[in-house]
Amino acid sequence: MVTPIEQNIAMKTFTTDDTPFLFQYEYFNIAWGLEHEGFYLLPDGRKYSYNASEENNYNKDFRFYKIPKQKNDIIWGDETNGYIHPDDLFHNFSISTLEATNILELDQNETLKKIKDVQDTEDFYWGLSGTDSGVRSLAALYFNEKTGYYERVLLATDSLINHSKYTPELYNIFGSSVIKQVFWSSYMDTFHKNLPPVGLNVRTNRGLKSLLRKMYRKFRS
Repeated sequence: MVTPIEQNIAMKTFTTDDTPFLFQYEYFNIAWGLEHEGFYLLPDGRKYSYNASEENNYNKDFRFYKIPKQKNDIIWGDETNGYIHPDDLFHNFSISTLEATNILELDQNETLKKIKDVQDTEDFYWGLSGTDSGVRSLAALYFNEKTGYYERVLLATDSLINHSKYTPELYNIFGSSVIKQVFWSSYMDTFHKNLPPVGLNVRTNRGLKSLLRKMYRKFRS
């Protein structure tokens, strides 16, 4: 017997017109084997959950983002913003589970403008995170008509939060329970709720991240 949810997935055709942007929660960890799970939250309120971890057979079918100017063997990363073709993204929807449908009261034009402001800001407040604990992230994606790809825009992780004035409004779309999963410790929860209007922030660019990784490897050795 086909359930209503299965029927909905089978009948739904995704288009870039219907989905000019979306949101994604993700947990990614490769410390002890691939752990990769999360969900997509579409503008109409539908929530598609996935688990592409190593022990699940269908993780081979999950299509990753492409990361510009990186080595081909890097399939994903912590604080990376990538891009994905609509066919690949919609494929991920099709192998995910329609978990819920909620009403999101969003002005599409205004929301898209805010997502692009976050992308243009590129400044992050930096906190602390645990080693080998993986990364939980909140991100927005939008379809770039010029390139023909969806671009991923990082909003926050358990150790980073974008400095854009629109970031809190956008990540609050995920709901308090998801936000608590990302900001997992009481320290980080306090840190992110009390960001100063001005102050020290770190521009996370490839050069800086490369330098920090080198320093970390040197420290560990």
